[in-house]
Amino acid sequence: MVAPDWFGWLIFLESDNSVLTYAVAAGVIAIIAFNFVHQLVSSLRQVRVASMMQFVQSVAFTLLGVGWLIRGGDLAGLILSFAVASLIAILPGGWTLAKGWKGLPRSESRFDAPSMWRRLLPYAVALWIMNLLSNLFEMSDRYMILHFTSGGEQMGQAAVGQYHSGRIFPVLLMSLASMIAGVLMPYLAADWESGRREAVVDRIRKVLAALSLVFTLGAAATLWIAPWLFANLLQNRYADGLALMPMAFVFYIWASLVM
Repeated sequence: MVAPDWFGWLIFLESDNSVLTYAVAAGVIAIIAFNFVHQLVSSLRQVRVASMMQFVQSVAFTLLGVGWLIRGGDLAGLILSFAVASLIAILPGGWTLAKGWKGLPRSESRFDAPSMWRRLLPYAVALWIMNLLSNLFEMSDRYMILHFTSGGEQMGQAAVGQYHSGRIFPVLLMSLASMIAGVLMPYLAADWESGRREAVVDRIRKVLAALSLVFTLGAAATLWIAPWLFANLLQNRYADGLALMPMAFVFYIWASLVM
């Protein structure tokens, strides 16, 4: 990895912890591979396989992570556990793609690579730029907290922990909305390409109305029970995160509706 000390300072405010930086690099590679296979499977309308991949990733990470922590493992090992869980979760999608590849019909026309790239590259570049900007925006808040909190890396990391504790439940709404969007997109695209534009608009309107209602009720129920959860499960160590949670719910509910 290039410049591990600089990345360690940027991510953790610790330039001398190269092991942790390399573990993060392995985790990034693993999640990129997982997302690639997951998105490809979702685009083929293999909803069950895509859901299975997410389930396997969650269960595998829970088992590996809890097992590692029980043995007294450190943060680097926990990150590597997530990387291994992501690679394990690729197996259902990879097996489905490999099984379906042999059954694909062969095209009788000659493959025109330049024509394909001329059509594909503008869309791909635009999508990459959009993802880059959205990810930078998503990550900027925690890095601003880490680097601009006075008191050194311990205080900065503690402030980030408070911030994340207030986002535990709101982020779940974003994950659920992302999963729903991935499931709906192939069907919306099929209706759009078939000329059923009104059906697409009607379906989107109904989905947005349902999500608004369900997410708002879910947020209200969570805020009602959150004080008890933070007091008993988290032992009142994240009071600042609890105070942040209502604002986080508002932000993530609105962000979920524009995904």
